[in-house]
Amino acid sequence: MADSTEVSNRPVVPLPNSFQRTPAELAKLKDMTIRNGWVKVMKARLVREELRECYYREGVNHYEKCGDLARYYMKLIREDRKVGPIVVDFN
Repeated sequence: MADSTEVSNRPVVPLPNSFQRTPAELAKLKDMTIRNGWVKVMKARLVREELRECYYREGVNHYEKCGDLARYYMKLIREDRKVGPIVVDFN
C-alpha cells in the first residue's frame, strides 16, 4: 500500500478564487474533464483508423507516405498517457 506521505504524480488543477465550489459546479467540472478525455481518445482512434487505411493503401511505400501520420498518432498516444485523473485543489 502507498504511504500517506507520498506525493501524488497526478496533475493538480488550481481553481480561481472567484470559482463557487458548489457540488453542482464540481460535478460539471468533472463531467467536462471526462468529456475532454473522451474527445482525445476518439481523436486518437480516428487517426489510428486513418493510419491503418494508409498502410493498406500504400503497400510497400507506407514508410514514406504514412510516416507523418504515424508520428502524429504516437504524439497523441503519449499525450493521453500523461493526462490521467485530475485532482482538484481546494486550497
